[in-house]
Amino acid sequence: ACYWPPKRAWNLRLVRGSEFCNVFRISAALQQRLLARGLPEGPLIGVHFRAGDQMPAHWKDPPRHGLGELDEFLDCAESLEASFGWKAHIVLFADTDKVLEVPRVQSLRESGKLIWPAQTDSLVHLDRSPATLTVRGLLRVWADWWTLAFDVHALILCHSGFGATALEIGPERPAFLGKGCVPAEGSTG
Repeated sequence: ACYWPPKRAWNLRLVRGSEFCNVFRISAALQQRLLARGLPEGPLIGVHFRAGDQMPAHWKDPPRHGLGELDEFLDCAESLEASFGWKAHIVLFADTDKVLEVPRVQSLRESGKLIWPAQTDSLVHLDRSPATLTVRGLLRVWADWWTLAFDVHALILCHSGFGATALEIGPERPAFLGKGCVPAEGSTG
């Protein structure tokens, strides 16, 4: 069984029953990484934003979303929060730490509304980073994916297999594509 002490009871029920967890067992290292995040109680909205071409020293990827489009993803998260009457935190995952330079991200972080769980020295792209960089950041990326798949109550995604698999494997919950804020279904990758 796939067990670790989650903060949310619904998580434990779904993770234990998940076919995914019949195949994969959480490692002690991943469990430690997840618990160290100290995610707050209450609703969490996971945002996965992929710029693509903003880390050329680390990998080559075509442009996906310009940094200026991040506001649209955040608008979508806040709209979803309002529609459910939640007082939620936004957990932002991105393939570049340049998102931290976006004024709105800075403001939301300062207010405590937005959480950036990444360690910027270990940002990697699983299928585009050189092996030496990928090995260093693999545990962090796995923790990011696990958080999107099992720890957030709603998802705002870009077109990427990373977020799409988290949507497909995790529990059913509200999910939207950040661009246009349209409902996302399980095959968004």
